[in-house]
Formats: sequence, structure tokens, C-alpha cells
Amino acid sequence: MMRYKHKGVTLAATAIAIVAWMFLGYISFIVMASPFSVLAAVRTARQAEQYAEFVANSLKLVDYSELGTAAHARRSLTGEISGAAGWESRVAIGAEQQIGSNPDNLQRIATIDIFQTGDTLSRYTLQVPLSSAGNSTSSHKYTVLNIGTIEKNNRYIFNNPFPGRIVMCQLEIQYNGQWGSTGLGATTSDASRGSYACQLDDETICVQTCTNTINSYSSRDGNPFGMPSSTTGLKNAPARIKIWTID
Repeated sequence: MMRYKHKGVTLAATAIAIVAWMFLGYISFIVMASPFSVLAAVRTARQAEQYAEFVANSLKLVDYSELGTAAHARRSLTGEISGAAGWESRVAIGAEQQIGSNPDNLQRIATIDIFQTGDTLSRYTLQVPLSSAGNSTSSHKYTVLNIGTIEKNNRYIFNNPFPGRIVMCQLEIQYNGQWGSTGLGATTSDASRGSYACQLDDETICVQTCTNTINSYSSRDGNPFGMPSSTTGLKNAPARIKIWTID
């Protein structure tokens, strides 16, 4: 008996074959494309890690006393790192903590986040401990001691912020919104005018002000305020001491 193929069966078989070929093509595309996608993702992650390490190395060059100024919101890495267009960094500096029993051994944790422009979440996060011992550009240290208002004819005593170290001091006062040195003082037959800060022994900083005023006019005591000779000087003013270690 002769058999005949039905047209509907043939069309169904053809459709199944087309779907099968499309499925195989899709699987082949996924198989072929996956390695490239993985490589791209790995390359992007590695870039983010390298940029974070670059920022960390830059932070390690910042003096410990200046770490507070190193924190910043998201900003472009262009200009900081060659070829980093489209990448951004964010730096947060944690609170200061004492390490061990030595009060001079201090540490702050920096958190570095790296983003690509448009990202909501960071591509890489790195935390870096920064210590007062390791984050000093030299063995010399510097600080500013805000001492409030000083008055004429007074003596003020403060603890040396660098115990046991030899320091150099510069006394400054605030006048017309500007800070400047008071000079070395000036003495005449009828008055003593000026003020001075210096180290007393190893553990103490002393400020001595003169009898009549804490400074004089600029051409007499050398202060930078441009005070004319008609000025007798100030009887009091806000003051601070800049202190450097020199040993």
C-alpha cells in the first residue's frame, strides 16, 4: 500500500527543526560570549582595585596631622591617574584611636571607594590603617596650639604637645581677621610692649606678655599687620602658638 506524507506533519517538523537550530545558535552564542564577558568583568574589577591602591599610596604620603583634609566626596580620578577617565573615588577618614598604651601612637582608618561614572554602588572598597608613626613625611612634627585671648602683663604656661622633644615656637595674634606674629617685643624708657612664646625646660611652653601692650606698631616690633606709628598697640587679642619639633 502506498503511504502519503501529510503536509501538516511536514510543517511541524520543519518548525521544530528551526526552533532547535535557533536554540543551538543561542547556546553557542552564550558559550562563545561568556568568556569575553567574564574577562571584561575581571578587567574592570582589577582596574578598580589598582585605582584604590593608588589612592591608598597617596594617602600614606599625607602627614598624619593633615589626614582630616584628605577626605572627600565622589570626584573624578582624571588628572590624578593617567587613563582613569570615567572613574571616580571617594575617601572617608575614620575617628582617631589610640593604639596600645602609648598616647602618641595614634591611628585612623581611611575607607576608599572606587566607582565608574554613573555607578550607585562602588566597584571596589579598600580600608587602610594610617598611623601617627607611619604617616609622617619626616621625623619633625608640627601643631597649632589655640590658647584663647592673651592679656598684657601676663604669663601663661602650657604643656609641650610633643613631650620630651625640643621645639620652636611662634606666637601669633589675630588682628582685623588676620593672624600674624607679634614680633619679639619692644621696650622703651616709658613702656614695654610685645609678647613672646618659648620652651621652658622640656615639658612646658611659656608665653610672656609685656607690661603695657601685647604688641607695638609694625616698624617697632616687626609685626606684619602694617600698624602705623600712631598705634600704641593692643592690650589683648586672640592668640595661638605654632610649634615645630627641631630635634
